[in-house]
Amino acid sequence: MRNILFVWMLLISSCTLFSKSPEELKAEVSVKKYLDSLNKSSKCEIISFDDLHPKYTTYEDDTNYDKYQKQPLKLDSIKKNFKPALIAWSIFVTYKGKDDYGSYGKHRYLCALNKDLSKCIVGIQIDNVYIKH
Repeated sequence: MRNILFVWMLLISSCTLFSKSPEELKAEVSVKKYLDSLNKSSKCEIISFDDLHPKYTTYEDDTNYDKYQKQPLKLDSIKKNFKPALIAWSIFVTYKGKDDYGSYGKHRYLCALNKDLSKCIVGIQIDNVYIKH
């Protein structure tokens, strides 16, 4: 009985560990639509998605940053009161299909998505480019 309970708990925990967040699922759908638009004649085959990253504003995006950049006290106030806001997302995808140039094969893209993950804004092909994670 103990062994059955242990196996059952192991199965439940593994399902939880490998489930994707709602953000990841929305990002994957948007990226798939974008890649399918590149591959109009035939659909692409997704090999993998990884590393969904949010992009936030920084205190340098504050409207007063340039004005007070050389005034340390005011700049400190901007930094202290700054609250970052989500502005976009990025995700890596590896797929088989056509790239921006019509070359068929296995490609890796870094895709930028809008903040609600409903649209892939741009895909940057990074085949054979080393990016440190």
